[in-house]
Amino acid sequence: MVSGGQRIGLGRAHYRDAGVVIFDESAVALDPRAEIEVFERVSDLANEGRAVVLVTHRLASVRRADRTYVLDRGEVVEQGTHDKLMVLDGRYAELYTLQASQHQDPVSPS
Repeated sequence: MVSGGQRIGLGRAHYRDAGVVIFDESAVALDPRAEIEVFERVSDLANEGRAVVLVTHRLASVRRADRTYVLDRGEVVEQGTHDKLMVLDGRYAELYTLQASQHQDPVSPS
């Protein structure tokens, strides 16, 4: 469930006339339904023409981003769209694949 504080923050971001909105780990400690709700609202802000900076470790949430920057020890080590970063097969692809594997059933040996 999205907390009251998160709802207030999302509401403020929606109604303020800010050209850039920053969310830092906005979905931390949320259940999957609430996480989806938060990211849909964040996407709505981007669709309204605002620049959204989303800081997150949940890589599935950035698949729709126009551009993703991968930081390692405070430096940008990769940048691009989800598809380009997956083809690059670098740090982003490694971490995305690792996170995605947590949601797959293990393959049974034949």
